[in-house]
Amino acid sequence: MNKQSGFIEITSVCYADCPYCNAAKDSGHMEPGKIKYLLDEMKARGVSNCTLSGGEPFFHPDIYSILPYAKSIGMNLLVISNGTCVASELCQFLSAEYDVSIQLTFDGYNAESHDKTRGAGNFYKLTTGLRTLCNRGDYSGRVFLRINLHSGNIGQIDRILEMFQREYFDDSNTAAQIDLIFAKLLTSGGVEPGRFNEYLSKDEYLQSNVFRIFEAWNSTHNVKISYDT
Repeated sequence: MNKQSGFIEITSVCYADCPYCNAAKDSGHMEPGKIKYLLDEMKARGVSNCTLSGGEPFFHPDIYSILPYAKSIGMNLLVISNGTCVASELCQFLSAEYDVSIQLTFDGYNAESHDKTRGAGNFYKLTTGLRTLCNRGDYSGRVFLRINLHSGNIGQIDRILEMFQREYFDDSNTAAQIDLIFAKLLTSGGVEPGRFNEYLSKDEYLQSNVFRIFEAWNSTHNVKISYDT
């Protein structure tokens, strides 16, 4: 186990059906007792940071007890969410005292480009949830924005970053700390053959202008870019 961080897939339930997702779809929710046991084990081994994933972690029926428990043992949490259920009630809960950070993923810069892989209406729900979270003055967690790179959007990276800048970095109402972007090169591991055909080869990735765009954007912003290939 990595001494710095842990990872728990707490549910396989998710209403989205992203064609490149390799997460199991039929295992249901992990028992809350097992989740708390794993958190305890991590803490006992010196781990103080844990990522909760799925599925959609916020669909877990016991999420409202899992987060306070993690806080009570001093575990810092990052929740990987599709953002579609980050409504006002959940935002209020997250803002209360739990210091939970959230990672949200964009596949495009507008509904047409994003919903192509995420499903109709996803972009609206994601951006609405993110805006609700960002505009809360009492949210103390961090928001991590991630871009999944594939052949369908690699030519849109500049427009995605422009959208981030316009909607979240330049907006004076944004209270949340948005300061890190992950760029993930999609690979076909674990995905049913033929389900998604827009993967980038490593050579295509390295020969693209993505690095130039990211680094030019980063040179004028206080944002750390992390390349996950």
